[in-house]
Amino acid sequence: MLRVTRAPGLEAAHVRAASSADWPAIAALLTASRLPVVGAEAHVADFLVAEADGRLVGAVGLERYAEGALLRSAVVDADWRGRGMGELLVRRCIARARTARACGVTCTVAPRAPHARAARETSVGRA
Repeated sequence: MLRVTRAPGLEAAHVRAASSADWPAIAALLTASRLPVVGAEAHVADFLVAEADGRLVGAVGLERYAEGALLRSAVVDADWRGRGMGELLVRRCIARARTARACGVTCTVAPRAPHARAARETSVGRA
């Protein structure tokens, strides 16, 4: 069972699959957090985004490959950090990988990021 700790206000956000129209906002979030954007746009269809108050406040991407998947570009707007948004996005992304029968997920988030713990503690398992 996945357990996500939520701080006040997280329920105001809606997590959904990204579309190509979301790319400019995703790129802006990544750039503001000094994260790479190179190569990410090609996988925007496999991103999840979090929306609140009519704007994107978080995103996480999944790159699918025959041998597994790469969880990348986990980012949360500075005003939304510390509420559990990163952990929620990472857990949902890993659940999508599991549903897609990925045989493993490699995670490339900063080791001290709070949502990195969620990635380390969640196992996709073998299909």
